[in-house]
Amino acid sequence: MRLDRFMAYFEKNHRVTVETCRLLPPEHWQWKPTASIYTAGQLLCHIAYSQRAMTEWATHANFEWRFKEATRAIDSLEKGLIYLDECHAQAVELYGTLSEAQFQETLKTPFGFEAARWQLAEGMIDHETHHRGQLHTYLRLLGIEGKALAPIFHHVCFLKVGIA
Repeated sequence: MRLDRFMAYFEKNHRVTVETCRLLPPEHWQWKPTASIYTAGQLLCHIAYSQRAMTEWATHANFEWRFKEATRAIDSLEKGLIYLDECHAQAVELYGTLSEAQFQETLKTPFGFEAARWQLAEGMIDHETHHRGQLHTYLRLLGIEGKALAPIFHHVCFLKVGIA
């Protein structure tokens, strides 16, 4: 995957995640379907933190996972969205330091396998999409309908109506 195409997709994916989070009523910010899983707020924090941590891995071959930071409680949806935007901006900045050739380079991961930086970047988006899907499940359990469109379809739909 080319870096410019990844960055365009990364932005679309981020917008869909933000839209999904905005569907959550503030009174359900700390809600979770069962006692043993993340609250909606913790899921958003996890998405944001993971985006930054996985970008550091892809751009600088530096992977450090701090579980408590990745699942910390954030007071409100608005603060959560600010954190998500901050982590996203940091990720965009880090990807901006890479040349196309660097984005294609293969790295040895701390998990014992090799992968191209672009593959690690795609894995980050897959991870975010997985957790956004969990948020959609939470919304459905709360009786809230939302559009669960993948970013590519989201963009195509907006192109058809002249919004994108």
